[in-house]
Amino acid sequence: MLHKTLAIVLKYIKYRESSIIVKIYTEQFGLQSYIVNGVRSERGKYSIALFQPLSILDMVVYHKSKKNTLQRVSEIKVGYPYQNLLYDIKKLSVAIFLSEVLVKVLREEEGNTDLFQFLREALIYLDEAPDQFDNFSPQFLLKLSKYLGFLPTSAQEMFEQLYESNFLQVKPSYFSEEVTLLDTLIRLPFEESITISGKQRRDLTDYLLLFYRLHLDDFGEIKSLNILRQILA
Repeated sequence: MLHKTLAIVLKYIKYRESSIIVKIYTEQFGLQSYIVNGVRSERGKYSIALFQPLSILDMVVYHKSKKNTLQRVSEIKVGYPYQNLLYDIKKLSVAIFLSEVLVKVLREEEGNTDLFQFLREALIYLDEAPDQFDNFSPQFLLKLSKYLGFLPTSAQEMFEQLYESNFLQVKPSYFSEEVTLLDTLIRLPFEESITISGKQRRDLTDYLLLFYRLHLDDFGEIKSLNILRQILA
């Protein structure tokens, strides 16, 4: 049976001579893996450019309910054409970081419309944003935690959890400035900016990634973090 769904590409790997297996987060079915034949050949139906990380697609797919099954596609087209995200080096660096995080945290093989719409709207905002999007990465991590089920009631609670779990050696009272900034960021939409220094952005991102490691098994290290640090400077 055919189903129509919006989707966000997370990553792909080469498969056999001309095909790929794409890990995709779909609105209807959550995390799925699709085999796309012939995409790496000159006569392929689809361009490999469609499957760059964080591409937003409009898909018609066959769906088998059995988990961990390779799914197949019937039709694929661009769901939202990026104007800047893949061409602006600063935005692209943020996108590489986001895609690495999303590969680690999106695990459910069932639809979650609220989460999908949050991701889609956040990516479109990043693509369309003017120069002032420096706070996007820590704000994205903070807002995403709500949809993953571990958003703290306040930033103070986040630091208390990190301290009690030995992720931090300094008592939560030390982080009063960070608490104020995070509590402000969670309330604001992406388009409303506040002044945060480069060091503060880097520190907030580090604390939020620690918080993710606390709540998600096998979260591990983010390889693209060093690149992001330069962007957050």
